[in-house]
Amino acid sequence: MFWTGIIIIFVLAIIAGIMQGNAKSKEFKKQGEENLQKFNSLPDFNATKRIKGVNDTYIFGVDENSKKIAFVKKFHKEIVPFDQIISVEILEDNTILQQKSSLRAIGGAVVGGAIAGGAGAIVGGLSGDSKQNKKVSKVQIKIKLRDINHPSFTINCFDSKTMTVGGKPIKPSSIEGHLYKQGLKDAQRIADTISAIIDITDKNTKSITQTPPQSAKVIGSVADELSKLADLKNKGILTDEEFAAQKKALLGTSIQEPSVPETNEPLRLETVVDDGVPQEVREALENGEKITAVKLYMELTGCGLAEAKNYIDSIS
Repeated sequence: MFWTGIIIIFVLAIIAGIMQGNAKSKEFKKQGEENLQKFNSLPDFNATKRIKGVNDTYIFGVDENSKKIAFVKKFHKEIVPFDQIISVEILEDNTILQQKSSLRAIGGAVVGGAIAGGAGAIVGGLSGDSKQNKKVSKVQIKIKLRDINHPSFTINCFDSKTMTVGGKPIKPSSIEGHLYKQGLKDAQRIADTISAIIDITDKNTKSITQTPPQSAKVIGSVADELSKLADLKNKGILTDEEFAAQKKALLGTSIQEPSVPETNEPLRLETVVDDGVPQEVREALENGEKITAVKLYMELTGCGLAEAKNYIDSIS
């Protein structure tokens, strides 16, 4: 009789687990359909690449034509231009596994580059039995932006609370360990994609800054023409009045107001001062708040604590 009761309890537990799993599957399917509908209706965004998260809990996409990335999940969406991305990090339970930062200047200072192995390298990822036996709650992507009002956003590539049946931290070697491994793989793909975007944007920015200004070419050509007119005047070919008229006409066509391209994008402000120190950091130091200055510099640049402290020490 005792064993009969044990068997009945065991069977009921299995049935309850199956029912719970089926309910979760229906919930994930509905959420995936809603995410896809929301992603396909994003304004001015036609994905050339997309990555669907574990159980379709989110969609990450890239539009190479409009140069934007997008992220959609339940009740949340992001659309970010390439040139607003500062850095990308892979985090496992708040521990950084990989980080890639832009080489573009922020407040006059150069920001890192590849840290902890750079693009394509998971540092501290799964290796050995000890890693397989640990329990994991989250694998996240953190993307830092050049936007004071919205400096970053996070993608949960794996979240045991919402992506597993039990809703608790799991071991990579467990039955649901494949969900963690898939989340880690998705995080790597997103990080590699954004790392490539950062490299391309940095390269394009460098190319633009190294191109001689058009105004310099105009000034050079005007000087040449004035020299020719002066020569003609000296040789008696042009009278003083003709020389003055030609000079006035030439200088008039060379002075033009710089054109400002029209854009529908919202104005994004960058904190930049002449000596290269971000304004927030400067104000914190002026108020004697050195620890606050270190934290602000870390947030603005995506660098580590030691690098931020060394920088603040060097300017304070």
